[in-house]
Amino acid sequence: MTLREHYKGFYLEAGASELQYDLGYSPKLMIEKHQGDSVIDTEIVSVCGVFKTKDEAIEAALKHGREGIDRGFQMQCTFDK
Repeated sequence: MTLREHYKGFYLEAGASELQYDLGYSPKLMIEKHQGDSVIDTEIVSVCGVFKTKDEAIEAALKHGREGIDRGFQMQCTFDK
């Protein structure tokens, strides 16, 4: 399961990977920047932590993405079309 959310001009796509030995879930986050209907940049963002449930891990990834954008997140490889 992944969740996709539009936030201040970016799209956040959050998911979670189940860890071995029933240790919990690790959050995953991808941030996209769009120009019109085209994706102009995509970045995978590292999110630290282990969570008991998949839902907790996904919410942590979305929160991490929102906070990064609020702090002035910049895409690493942005280009103009």
